[in-house]
Amino acid sequence: MTAQTTASDGSTVQDSVTFYVEGTQSFDPTSQLASLYATGVSPRLMTGVAQHESTYYQFLSQNLLNATALWPHESYDGGSHIGLMMVPVIEALAWDWMQNTNDGVNSADHGFVGAKLPLATTWMNRIIGGNNTLNVPAHKNLPSFPSPSAQLENMALVLYGPASASWTGQYYIPVCQPPGAITKKGNTWSCSAATGWYWAVNDPLADSNVQAQNIFPPGTTGSFGNHQGILYVSNSPSDPYYDSTKQLGVRNQMH
Repeated sequence: MTAQTTASDGSTVQDSVTFYVEGTQSFDPTSQLASLYATGVSPRLMTGVAQHESTYYQFLSQNLLNATALWPHESYDGGSHIGLMMVPVIEALAWDWMQNTNDGVNSADHGFVGAKLPLATTWMNRIIGGNNTLNVPAHKNLPSFPSPSAQLENMALVLYGPASASWTGQYYIPVCQPPGAITKKGNTWSCSAATGWYWAVNDPLADSNVQAQNIFPPGTTGSFGNHQGILYVSNSPSDPYYDSTKQLGVRNQMH
């Protein structure tokens, strides 16, 4: 900051000082996060997302610009995301935790309610009805999840990054329970099991039927693409695909 004035002799007198404005952690965002997702099935789900994304910190004590202070918490990749909900970097979201949380929940580009839940619903509908452009087969008579539901919440959580842009990489996958046979007509797969298709957690350790040989339609060859579980899938530390750094923050606080 520079201040200046005009002296009695007409000359200009000025001086400058450099100072830093730092953040504060003297706030508790829990009630704000709960209110932003008041209509969800898991009432404290957003607190879990914030814990996972930022360990619940809008600001961290660190040395930047040669000053140790509470600077906005930047993502580990060099600062592509910022704050409690690790949203894209703009000044308002870096310094205002209220705006940061609202954006992380409601943004139509990346928010949980504004973007992730709608995308989870889209993936559910693609898997049920098929999508030729994305090479997704239709699964005849596969039921949809209710909305709201914990199932759609689970599907939305993996859309923060771990899930691939493939129907075989989502939190749930349709399964035809053996010895039911799968028949294929065009882009539609039908299951002859008495129960028909059912949704299973995409993890063979959670459901032994989640294996390529139980899901592949007859007459096709090559790799099915289903894999040994995706991040967020298991909440059991004994599971070899369990990753505490990816799951504990969200899963432990969902309820």
